[in-house]
Amino acid sequence: MDSLIDKAKDLMKAKGKVMWLVSSDELKKIRAELLNVPASSRRYAEIQQLMPQIEAYLDAAQKEEQSAAKRAASRWMYTEQPDEMGRGISKFATVESDNLLSFAFPYSGEQHASLRLQKSPKYGKGVMLAIERGQFSCSSFNGCKVSVRFDNGAIQNFSGAEAANFKPNVVFVEPYEKFVNQLKHSKKVVIEADFFQDGSRVMTFHVDGLDW
Repeated sequence: MDSLIDKAKDLMKAKGKVMWLVSSDELKKIRAELLNVPASSRRYAEIQQLMPQIEAYLDAAQKEEQSAAKRAASRWMYTEQPDEMGRGISKFATVESDNLLSFAFPYSGEQHASLRLQKSPKYGKGVMLAIERGQFSCSSFNGCKVSVRFDNGAIQNFSGAEAANFKPNVVFVEPYEKFVNQLKHSKKVVIEADFFQDGSRVMTFHVDGLDW
């Protein structure tokens, strides 16, 4: 019994998603054995205090497993980047457009657009629409309009804002909460935006399975 209690405590110290999921399988077996320990045992009170911690750990591990399965089935790519000044971790979720875009010289050649979500300790939350080469028609003074359709819903107008670093191939779609709240419940998003000397273009994204 002593070894089971000590083992359970060690397993719950596991760090990292992979170790978390592996340790939970072994922890389930230990939990089953500890549940059968009689009340007369000298460490019974300690076991009763330990059980809620085990349940919380297993519940968190189950949620992580479900999240991992959801991510694997979607087209979203997830990345993290530590802030060099120690502010914390920036998180990103990116999905590539289904269709290809083609612009006039000097941006000729087929390319995909990308939709990127951001949570940054320095820059905050944001929705970025980007292309590999080209320029959005979106000025720092007047901004621009971005038309969005979630699944088969009505067309909605969102504001477009120039990137803080003035990159012409990136536009921020605002407001963030309005966009992301609908994105989470959608399978497809169609976005129309204007491009400098290339008119308006439509970009289609399959966005189901977002874990954000």
